Amino acid sequence: NSNDYSDSLRTAISAPNFLPSDIHKHILNIDQKVVITTNFDSIYENFCLRGDASSAYRVVKYYDGNIVDSLRSPVRTIIKAHGCITDPSNLIFSKSEFFEAKQKYFNFYKIMDALFLTNTIVFIGYSLQDPDIQLILENVNITAASSHKHYFITSANLHPVLKAAAEKTYNLHFLEYPAGQHETLNNSLKDLVDKVQNYRTTNPAI
Repeated sequence: NSNDYSDSLRTAISAPNFLPSDIHKHILNIDQKVVITTNFDSIYENFCLRGDASSAYRVVKYYDGNIVDSLRSPVRTIIKAHGCITDPSNLIFSKSEFFEAKQKYFNFYKIMDALFLTNTIVFIGYSLQDPDIQLILENVNITAASSHKHYFITSANLHPVLKAAAEKTYNLHFLEYPAGQHETLNNSLKDLVDKVQNYRTTNPAI
């Protein structure tokens, strides 16, 4: 039943009180305007909302009506595309829930289409098994094909045929690191943080 379902999810996701990893910290330090996450946990947003910087972030779920206001404001926006463990009744966890969300909150998916159409997306810790994001990437690539690709960071374990198909269908460029060597990803993101911060220092108008 729904109570047991919610309790099970909270036990698995919230109760362990997971701490942010170095990768969470690097994503925060890159300091992009928008982060979209399909994760149910609250690790990243709780990390962002600590201390004096808390007023600089706004967390919105796919069913909230103020997403556009957040995007057009100066605050950093964290979009929970599949909901949050703080509200288990609105998690998108199954194909039927995804279908229901597409029907009920179609404006959210228009906003996602617009973000993917007008920005370069960097995927971190995401798999190509999510039909939600797959459909958005496919729609955007059909609507306006672009030579500017999105970047997909993944371990090098995807079959070459599947990778080639995804590159063409979703307009992706794969950035691969050796399977199992996640420290390589961590070090690469730290290097990216340094490059972004140096670039902002030498280009203060951006």
